[in-house]
Amino acid sequence: MLFRKSFARKISMVILLVISITFLLTAIISNNFTKEAFYNNAVESGRRAIAADEASLSVYLQYLRRSSMELYYNTNIYTLLFSSHHTYQDSYALFSFLRSLMNLSSKDCVTQIYLNLYSSGQSYLISGAGREHSEASWAVNIPETAEKYQVYVEAPHTIHMYGKNLKYEEDLEVCSFHWNIYNATGDSILGTISFDIETDTLGGFLSSAENGTPVYLLDEQGEVIFKNVDLLSGEEIREIIHNQYHISPLDVKNTVFEGTAFIQKVEVDSLSWYILELNPYDLLYQGANSILRVEIEIMIIAGCICAVLSLAIIFKRTKPLRDLKDYVQVVERGDLSVHVSDYTTYQEPDEIGALVTHMEKMMSTVNEMFLRQQKLSRAHRSAEVKMLLNQVNPHFIYNTLQSISTLALVHKDKEVYQLLTSLGSQMQYSMSLDCESVELIQEIKHVESYLALQSLRFNHRFRYELHVDPAAESIVVPRMLLQPLVENAFKHGRIHNISNGFVCLQILLKGEVLQIVVTDNGNGCKAERLQEVNHSLNLASVDEIKINDHIGLLNVQYRLKLLYGKRVHMKLETSAWNGIMVTLCIPLNPYQ
Repeated sequence: MLFRKSFARKISMVILLVISITFLLTAIISNNFTKEAFYNNAVESGRRAIAADEASLSVYLQYLRRSSMELYYNTNIYTLLFSSHHTYQDSYALFSFLRSLMNLSSKDCVTQIYLNLYSSGQSYLISGAGREHSEASWAVNIPETAEKYQVYVEAPHTIHMYGKNLKYEEDLEVCSFHWNIYNATGDSILGTISFDIETDTLGGFLSSAENGTPVYLLDEQGEVIFKNVDLLSGEEIREIIHNQYHISPLDVKNTVFEGTAFIQKVEVDSLSWYILELNPYDLLYQGANSILRVEIEIMIIAGCICAVLSLAIIFKRTKPLRDLKDYVQVVERGDLSVHVSDYTTYQEPDEIGALVTHMEKMMSTVNEMFLRQQKLSRAHRSAEVKMLLNQVNPHFIYNTLQSISTLALVHKDKEVYQLLTSLGSQMQYSMSLDCESVELIQEIKHVESYLALQSLRFNHRFRYELHVDPAAESIVVPRMLLQPLVENAFKHGRIHNISNGFVCLQILLKGEVLQIVVTDNGNGCKAERLQEVNHSLNLASVDEIKINDHIGLLNVQYRLKLLYGKRVHMKLETSAWNGIMVTLCIPLNPYQ
């Protein structure tokens, strides 16, 4: 229990707080640098990976392009393109040629090839499901705007057999690459050749997809050709491609994904595709988070060691302070005969040692002063008795003033008479202790006398105004209620020290509430001080009443709350003339 309130506990808490903040800042800074390093490494790795994917896919698309041009390089096959009739040997030669085109690599890169010839009206299809040719051709609609010898790519769709009777056991999603076949001069179209490639085959050329990285293969319009995840909507993909292609890597955040996006454009002849790879932050910073956990564990262990050592050192170094506290508690109980050396022998040349030494000297001095004070107190008590016997009776002063005022009236000095009369009224009102409450009209007259005397005292350097609701004059209020409110303008506002100073007392009866407002144009008060005074006035409650010998605003508030309850309200604020405005509201029926 003692340790909870001790200086050692406080300084220990401060040191532990400093150690904790230091370790926390170290962890945060280290984590930020680690994350940045991992991010930079991930960005570099991502760029290399997507560049490798772009190169791999570009090689494949160029190979497709060269394969479509093989028709022009093979003389026998090119001759058959012009023939209006194909024999069995011609068909076999065409099928063999198409079969050779399918064997692009060890992978099953081409799902099927369709050849449609306009001169003979025959079409040929070769695929993994078999081969077939017929005189009925399936027209491939290549837009007339397509450039010569350039590919037209049909968006991903379910595979169809171009009107043939062949059939796959399952529906495959393919992307079709179509080329027009031109004559030697390029002024007429001899037919079309189409390569159907599974979208998964195209995705197979993206090594990142095989590693589990979210990957999208997109056409120039942002339509998806291949994807291994479904994290982005089509609108988000198109926005990334068309508006932010130049920014790579790009931070992407939505409801299902937060991470970095890498974008790479694939261009082969007129074909323009995009590779979009996504790296989630969870995977990106996985290594950094592991390092952070290790760092935190190390810091916790180091922090515990520092805390234990710090507590031990602090407890040892603050023992003289605890001994000194025990000594002071004994002195507090009145035993001045004890010495500091009875409790501690700490004599190190530091602040604590100096405190022990000065405490010993101070208590020796206090003991001497205490003995001297006892002798002085006995002498003072004797002197006070003599002073009380010689005090002038205040009533004697009041009666003397009345005699002097009568003499002034005899000599026709009305101004002196009025001033002496006002001063006498002031004294009589102040000395009257028989009644604690008076009618408000008596308080007003008392304030008028006070203001008249102040005006004479300060050579009429200020003016005053009183505005009283006649209906309020007979209300009974505590004696000496108004003077402290008006006196505030002189004590704090110093209206007598400024030009054109004034103070205004306004009393209104609003229903069951008596409102008293005192306004001046004095020096005013800072906002912080006003807030502090208002806070003290609001804290004043019946349970906290402390009647002081002097009468001030706080004392008035205490007295009123004792008489009228907690509904009494007093507030200070800056007046329109930069002085002070005191507003006092007194409920006439406080218990309703």
